[in-house]
Amino acid sequence: SYLIVDGYSNASDYSGGYSMFIEECVTTCENKGCNEDNGCGTACGCTAGFCDPASGECVDQLPGNTCDAASPITDFGTTYFGDTTDATNDYSFDNCGAASGKGGASNDQVWSFESEPGATYTITLDPVGWDPVLYAIAASDCSNIDGTCLDATDSGASGGDETITITAPADGGTIFVF
Repeated sequence: SYLIVDGYSNASDYSGGYSMFIEECVTTCENKGCNEDNGCGTACGCTAGFCDPASGECVDQLPGNTCDAASPITDFGTTYFGDTTDATNDYSFDNCGAASGKGGASNDQVWSFESEPGATYTITLDPVGWDPVLYAIAASDCSNIDGTCLDATDSGASGGDETITITAPADGGTIFVF
């Protein structure tokens, strides 16, 4: 490798003294998770697939990227963290609750839980600097979001909280939250 120091002009001579500082950083990711620092200030990452931030493992599909791989909600009264940045755009709806025509151009993540028959759940999403839509369905899969919608909201502006209160079906079952 060569590093060349030169004057900027093609018409006049610009030359003179200078100082230069060069620092080397060699990345080290052996025996490290994909979400760990490589020694140079960035994450090790994955050569293929996605980095699961929870486990630090490279996976074919991010947890929560589809309904088939929905992230489980196992404890109520607990804060869960997510990021749709590396997810894909798989879901949207035409009419759901008080919102219509949402989610068609954005990446989404799916969460799920087993509901108690007739129980009421309040779900609040606190975004970090972006404008999400929050919606929930009661279904065995995600093939008919409009037909299985429990509620949706897009009332918060960019960075504003979104909250829905839903009631599980009389026979309980799986609730998917987007």
